[in-house]
Amino acid sequence: MLVGKMIALCLVQGQVSPRFLSQRLYRQVCNLSPLPATLEEVTDYNLRTKLQKIADATHVEGAREAMEEATDELSLMGSFSFVRSLPHRDELLGAALNFLRGPYFDCSQSVSGAGN
Repeated sequence: MLVGKMIALCLVQGQVSPRFLSQRLYRQVCNLSPLPATLEEVTDYNLRTKLQKIADATHVEGAREAMEEATDELSLMGSFSFVRSLPHRDELLGAALNFLRGPYFDCSQSVSGAGN
């Protein structure tokens, strides 16, 4: 409760912003637009590896192969689709990352270093 009052006081008076919150949490508390989700925030190693392989694909066929390896995970997220182009791959990957903003994102990063 005291921490909440201290943060509110800093924000209301326009003083030094709290530097112990993650950028994502800080932006949410301040009602700012959210940051795009990133692969680094996915804490499940196997899932992050599969998504990274999709992101690293340099041609459509490679992206299709990588997505096929991650079929189960992408299907659950509603992000599995036939890749038509690399921009389409990026759209699908972005949709998967936005879905993952919940349980797979590292909550411990919420108290690390925001406002930087």
